[in-house]
Amino acid sequence: MVSVPGNQNKKKETYIPYEQEKKALELIRQNKSKPFFLYLAVTPPHGAYIIPETDPAFAMYEGIPGSKQVQHYAAMITRTDQMVGKILDLLKELELDQNTIMFYTSDNGPNAPFAKAIDSAGGLRGTKRLLYEGGIRAAMAVRWPGGIPAGEKSSFIWDMRDVYPTLCELGGAKTHENLDGISVVPTLMGNAQKPRDMHYWEIHSPFQQAVRFGDWKGIRFGTEEPLELYDLKNDPQEKQNVATDNTAVVQKLETFLATARTDSPYFPAVHKKKPKKKKR
Repeated sequence: MVSVPGNQNKKKETYIPYEQEKKALELIRQNKSKPFFLYLAVTPPHGAYIIPETDPAFAMYEGIPGSKQVQHYAAMITRTDQMVGKILDLLKELELDQNTIMFYTSDNGPNAPFAKAIDSAGGLRGTKRLLYEGGIRAAMAVRWPGGIPAGEKSSFIWDMRDVYPTLCELGGAKTHENLDGISVVPTLMGNAQKPRDMHYWEIHSPFQQAVRFGDWKGIRFGTEEPLELYDLKNDPQEKQNVATDNTAVVQKLETFLATARTDSPYFPAVHKKKPKKKKR
């Protein structure tokens, strides 16, 4: 936990990513002689979309098409890349780079204003706060010298629930029995692994549910809207709803969704109609 007293007066005297980088590098140096775990949840690129205009990354995008906010957004991404680079450089300097495992991922897709500005969603449908692929699909990059050959790629699907049990297995720590996640260490080691039967996602405001079963993807807005169904193998951009042609699959996913969540007073399942597309 990093406290930033300079921002408590709401004058925004400190740019948080600078402090995050500083503290992360300090932790690595302080623990260079013993095992350590660093969880670095960097804030860029996240609202508010601001980076000090004195930061060299900001000048790199002078004249980029779009608003000045797009320039801030692009600079924040570059600043994050540079932060990762500094961590890798320090690990090498301390001769820790060959026995340190690094994971790098994101928890959602781009925010709507930037999805098209710099193609942040990679052509996929949807953005942050939507459960279409553009809102939830993200890469997971893992660096493990001696454990994972450089340049290896895998299409094995896993989600954030799987990070904890994976890290525990790598670190030799025990996990609780009743976990939603699974360890994907076999996949990381290049071995075959049985995929999860179902992947489940949920957003509470507005309430949405999504489920993936093999190449099938079901999405529901609210609690009363019909389930949309997409064949991600042939339609990764989710352009064609094929629910009416695959009623057996829809029924299977509906049955799963009926038991996929535990009711919560904090995150209730409230029906809201699917948001309409804005006219351009």
